[in-house]
Amino acid sequence: MTTPDFFLVQEQYIRNGRIKGLPRQWTSWLSGNGKAGIISLPSCVLCLPNLLDIRREHASNLEEMIKELDEALSKLQDENIIIWADMNAHCVCWGYRTNNNKGYQVENFIAEKNFQLLNSTGAEPTFQRHNAEGWPDLTLASNLANMRDWEVMENESFSDHNFIKIRNTYSLLSQIQNKVWRS
Repeated sequence: MTTPDFFLVQEQYIRNGRIKGLPRQWTSWLSGNGKAGIISLPSCVLCLPNLLDIRREHASNLEEMIKELDEALSKLQDENIIIWADMNAHCVCWGYRTNNNKGYQVENFIAEKNFQLLNSTGAEPTFQRHNAEGWPDLTLASNLANMRDWEVMENESFSDHNFIKIRNTYSLLSQIQNKVWRS
């Protein structure tokens, strides 16, 4: 198994403004409200200048979320971008049996922005509880050529959201430079 370079996390354990339980040599960043974060391992040598982590409480206002995404994307033209979002939108493209209005809105957004949906059709649910499961967590990329092997992991995540593994093929050495947070 390949060691990951970074993790995108949500609803992680925080104490004194930091993600707890991480080795000292790992670097982490938190969103303004602390509900989402990025954890970078020392092995992180990828050219990934922009990660967008979008998480709203229950994604109740999708129009507002898409507007905020549009604003962030307008500042990041011609950049490699990964969007990781808990959209709570139903669409057969990412695992649900049927589409809902939010699903159609997200599909239109993906098409308008020419993003690639990395979620695998037929993948295990990204969200699981004893009485519910679903595929609310979406991963989008502006350049599919650099991303591959999107997979829901079976490891215990200590959350109702499962780990998602994405392999990349970036070759330039760089650090994560910009962090745009809306959560």
